[in-house]
Amino acid sequence: GMTMATKLALAATIPLTLAGSLWVVLPAADPPAADPPPVIAGEARFRVGTQVVNPGVEAFTATTDRIGNSFLRNGGYGFEPPQLRNKFTAAADGENSIAIDRTRLTGYDSYREGIYDGAEVLILRIVDKKFRLVRRDRVAAGGHKSSGWVNKLGGDKLLAPTAAAYTGGLETWSRPEAPYWFTLVSVDKQGRQGAPAAAIRFDRSANPVKTAKGEDEGLVNLQRQRGKNTAPVAPEGSGPAAPTGLAVATDDATGQPRFTWTPASDPVVAGYRLLRSDTDPASHAGYRLDLAGTASSADEHIRAGDMVIVRKELLATSRRTHLTNRIYDAKAHREFLPEGIDFHADEDPALSWTLEPHAADTPVVGGGQTAARFDIRDGREFAIAPYAYGPSSQHWWPTFLPDRDYTVEFWAKADKPLTVTFNLTGFYDPKGKNVVAPATFALTTAWQRFTHTIRVPVRYDGNGSIGGYKLAVTGPATLWLDNLRIVEASAPYAALTPDDLRMFSEARVSAIRTHAFIKTGTSSYSMTQLLAPAGAINATSGNTLPQTLAIMEQVKARPWLQVEMHMAPEEWLAFVEYLAAPYNPAVDTPTTKPWAARRHAQGRTQPWSDAFDRIYLEISNETWNGLFRPWTFDNMKDAATGAELDRGTVYGLFQEWFIDQLAASPWWKQAGLDRKVEFVIGGWATQTKPDGYGQRAIAASPRSRHMTIAAYNGGWDEGEGPMTQSDASLQRILLFAAQVGSARSRDFAAYLAAEKTAGRGSYVNGVYEAGPGYALSGLNNQAQMSPEEVEGQAKAMKSLASGTATLDSFLEKASQGFVLNNFFTLARGRTHWVSHTDVKLGGHPHLPFATIQLFNREGTGDLLGVEVLDAPRISMPAFKRRPAGKDMPLAMTYATRSGDRVNLFVLSRRLDKHPDPASDGFTPTTIELPFASAGKVTLHRLTGDPRTHNLDAETVRIERIELPASILAARAGGSALRLDAASGADARGLPPAATLLYVFEGTK
Repeated sequence: GMTMATKLALAATIPLTLAGSLWVVLPAADPPAADPPPVIAGEARFRVGTQVVNPGVEAFTATTDRIGNSFLRNGGYGFEPPQLRNKFTAAADGENSIAIDRTRLTGYDSYREGIYDGAEVLILRIVDKKFRLVRRDRVAAGGHKSSGWVNKLGGDKLLAPTAAAYTGGLETWSRPEAPYWFTLVSVDKQGRQGAPAAAIRFDRSANPVKTAKGEDEGLVNLQRQRGKNTAPVAPEGSGPAAPTGLAVATDDATGQPRFTWTPASDPVVAGYRLLRSDTDPASHAGYRLDLAGTASSADEHIRAGDMVIVRKELLATSRRTHLTNRIYDAKAHREFLPEGIDFHADEDPALSWTLEPHAADTPVVGGGQTAARFDIRDGREFAIAPYAYGPSSQHWWPTFLPDRDYTVEFWAKADKPLTVTFNLTGFYDPKGKNVVAPATFALTTAWQRFTHTIRVPVRYDGNGSIGGYKLAVTGPATLWLDNLRIVEASAPYAALTPDDLRMFSEARVSAIRTHAFIKTGTSSYSMTQLLAPAGAINATSGNTLPQTLAIMEQVKARPWLQVEMHMAPEEWLAFVEYLAAPYNPAVDTPTTKPWAARRHAQGRTQPWSDAFDRIYLEISNETWNGLFRPWTFDNMKDAATGAELDRGTVYGLFQEWFIDQLAASPWWKQAGLDRKVEFVIGGWATQTKPDGYGQRAIAASPRSRHMTIAAYNGGWDEGEGPMTQSDASLQRILLFAAQVGSARSRDFAAYLAAEKTAGRGSYVNGVYEAGPGYALSGLNNQAQMSPEEVEGQAKAMKSLASGTATLDSFLEKASQGFVLNNFFTLARGRTHWVSHTDVKLGGHPHLPFATIQLFNREGTGDLLGVEVLDAPRISMPAFKRRPAGKDMPLAMTYATRSGDRVNLFVLSRRLDKHPDPASDGFTPTTIELPFASAGKVTLHRLTGDPRTHNLDAETVRIERIELPASILAARAGGSALRLDAASGADARGLPPAATLLYVFEGTK
């Protein structure tokens, strides 16, 4: 972010509008205040003006993950082919071969040579500040080269220079009964690596391998000794000589290799690296993709720095041939398996599977590209038997409720008449006391749809283990299976259940952001799958575009579509045609309009684009964040000018290329998508300088409309760790908008104002994710959290205090001109980023979303300027990344107007310092209003103990109270509202952590 001097200088240039200008952020070096800090006493007085600071503020938006009716967390099993998609940077110039960094090409030593054979390759290059697709080709058969040495110790860890033995080198999940090759290489104190010792082979047995005791003992860190005149690190092989006499044997206690050697005598040796390979060093071929085609011109030659997108459909995978020995028995080996299949097809001669394409005239409705074929060649029982449900005491697995029916459904056929059985396992096992009767199905050689309805006798309470279901058949037989699901019987698969329809309808969000379509990594989806019926897709828990658009249309929300960036030009053209092209069966054909024909065949006769007045479009997610590789951006060089372009600029230029692909469709303008679609750039909240990631990106993408940032209250995004229900923690939650959010908002608003002054800046600011922030074990260096810490965090971040703070943060952004303001996420759960409780607990909103929902239902309109005339204030010390804050108002007011209706939000940022009765936290408050009278006054009130939450029951609700219009006192130029018992507040004023919304109708 900016330096403090720059922030303060910039703040001095910003007009004094609304509350954002009323405090400055002080350096973290200021002496910390007492905890809890003293409050500067006083009455809160505000003046609502008539100036519109943000016109037409619409309902806030929300992100969803998987949506639609599915009892199974993963959306069910559609048995669709995984899509291997990846993005690389060319490491060197080449003609028909792409050199790629070993770590990236192997996925950190995960993918074996050959997995990319036959993959389609797109080569993109920046030329004169524009992306160009300079070449399309395929990886030749045998063209994926991925073999060499891997540093087993990692980083700058070395075996000590005097060491002569070491035990270790294999992960416990590494491949058994396989050969491995090892060598040692000497490293000097400048980091130069010498030639390797003669390689040795180690044959791992079938016996389990254990972690060697003290495996990391005796390792040293390379301390590079570089002075001002030290030469750069020399190339590998120029360093000291290797140790000699390297030998290996199996350690009897662990099954690990035990190495012995004679140390090198050279005093410059800092230590030794242990290198490992899955293949004989004599066959090492490096790391590259050799292309099947031949460059037709110099422009098609590969250049170092080119962006390389690789795309391959995987109808079958094998950990023997596609995955490295390192991860052979790790969970990662399931990455490219279709949902519902947890074994590879080439390991058991008596059991295999294939993904078999559906015939054009298949009777399977919504079958997608493929079905699963299982060949059982002996008399075993073959079953699909995953975990599926849990007890009501846990929060990650669904719980069956005894007041509703559930439907098991699937399509199947066999090579002969065959019986398939279904039953629940665990708590509801047929052999237990809570019996759910099993079902049998008679298969034939023709495809049939099978359904079975179940109802559990009791809810599974207590702290029991996870249960599942079992779909089983006895061989020998060949079984074809597709679209295996469990759903609530109240709605079709992937449609909204009555409970979720009520949740979405009450939320009144203006747009839904589709998180289910991103964060897919290298096992992603194709456009063919995205445009398929629900369930016929990989990597999105069954959500597809038509299913998601139908829900958006049903709940009257605009689409905010996130789609992975890896699509080829023809896929983007398909996307536009599917959305926007009309289809008349009397005139059009599947040949002339294949994607419009697909939409029509799905039952959608009119273009989807006709259903919405606006569509927001965003590629991938947090493209600056390494957690979401490979769908992020790196620095690149302009091939024409040689200019080094930062990754934010690269993002913006890629966005322009993406827009060009859409605009190449004849339906882009004919259907008005050029006016209806608004493109979103995802920025970086903490980079507030003009050279920040988002600012660079939006500057390079003039056709993008929204530059958005995250605005979480605390949590891992802010590096604040888990919050608690302590006074200090709750007060930080309440003051986030004042202490952190407002300064950032001003910085982004000031940059936009400067851009507009310079004749640029045709965009608006926004927020792509916001709401309570949470710490998560392992994320951003967060230590493992105990269940008590997770629960305490949930109580704090879903408390009344957090509810008021959430609305404060959203309205603060709106007051600085931010247009899109998005809550993360509209979903059910207890502990982390969710808006509502599970249905088993009532399904009501948590308090942070209750306040957002209140604004969406009652508070939209033109946002008016509000002047803070006086307020009790507080100074807070710095906390982790949060800077100190001085004299921050402990109450805030926001107002919107729609016609003769004025909505007045009065929010308390003050804690009651419970349980001290001498400091009750009430704030005497008066608001001057710009109208003389109102025909009707309604108060929506959310008050109570700031620590209260609705985790287990809806103990706190928003009250609706009709008030007499006489509560307004006359004053020159308008009227005044005093918060007291008569106005529905309290005799002492604004209650602590309260959210009050006064709605004045018929104002004059």
